[in-house]
Amino acid sequence: EAFSAAQQALVSAGIAGALREIKDAYAECVSLAGDFEAGMSNVEALSGSTAQEMAQLSAKAKQLGADTQYTAVQSAEAMGYMAMAGWKAQDMLSGMTGVVDLARASGEDLAQVSDIVTDNLTAFGLKASDTARFADVLAAAATSANTDVGIMGETFKQSASVAGALGYSIEDVAVGVGLMANAGVKGSIAGTALKNSFNGLLEGVTLTSAAFGEYQYSAVQADGTMKGFGSTIEELRGYFEQMTEAERVANAQAIAGKEGYNGLLAILNAADKDYQSLTDSINDCAGAAGRMAAIKMDNLNGQLTLMDSAWDALRTTIGEEFNPELRRLAETGTDVLGWANSFVQAHPPLVKGVMTFTGVMGGAAVAVTGV
Repeated sequence: EAFSAAQQALVSAGIAGALREIKDAYAECVSLAGDFEAGMSNVEALSGSTAQEMAQLSAKAKQLGADTQYTAVQSAEAMGYMAMAGWKAQDMLSGMTGVVDLARASGEDLAQVSDIVTDNLTAFGLKASDTARFADVLAAAATSANTDVGIMGETFKQSASVAGALGYSIEDVAVGVGLMANAGVKGSIAGTALKNSFNGLLEGVTLTSAAFGEYQYSAVQADGTMKGFGSTIEELRGYFEQMTEAERVANAQAIAGKEGYNGLLAILNAADKDYQSLTDSINDCAGAAGRMAAIKMDNLNGQLTLMDSAWDALRTTIGEEFNPELRRLAETGTDVLGWANSFVQAHPPLVKGVMTFTGVMGGAAVAVTGV
């Protein structure tokens, strides 16, 4: 009766509901902290970082969670992709800012952007220290052409490794990707067009036109290295300007084949003004990702997003205070359940007897109460 009276008093005073709300709020904090800890454990397992390095990485993820629209958990996921790409702790610490700026500028998922950046830095033969440059190029291309980071990521899946092997720069390739996107050639289709164009240029091609007859064009220099992709495109644009429409199509097919000539034509047929404007934007893009990110967040909705992220950072910090005790409790629970499992395996008849007795008593209760 005393317990019942106390319960009724709590309900009447509204204290019970308030306590449940407090409990739920702390449970959310613990859940966020647990997700963050799991994400950083994944980074540690993949990267082999020391305890000191993990402390630095955790602090970086928390700082980004408090200062940007991406939470600490999302930052940990991004670091996971970096670790899978073979990045060490110092690479992650130096590269996270560029990746976050690109994600903020594009408005895309942070982990996806991290995957795109890490994969293609490797493909182009670049290092983690080149992350800011790579992010600025992609941000400039997304701003100046009809494409975005995710679409460019699909394009690079088909072409980046070949471009890197040929020594082509990310700037020159990004110009080509942007010009193709402006003509509606995007994603994996653009990637195939680029790859086939690269292969055709490597083999050499005989250009034919009524204006100049036949010309054996090669993008391979005397020392065996490739001309820059930008230089090659400028030379080809000079030849294609002298051709008729039909000759352009035929020569583009000779270089890139039937599955790639559409993309090559988009690059070679672009107006001089558009070609030069995009080239200038990408070649002079230092700091582009950071500037775009700042502009996109300079509004009420942006500030509210930052506030939500800061709130998540606070909840994660609160939740971390409970982690040690909850881990010890979980360990104890695991031990108890393990002992119970062993007991059941050792005494199956006893367990069956208990279950039978419980079933009988339950049936009797139903018969008496109808519940």
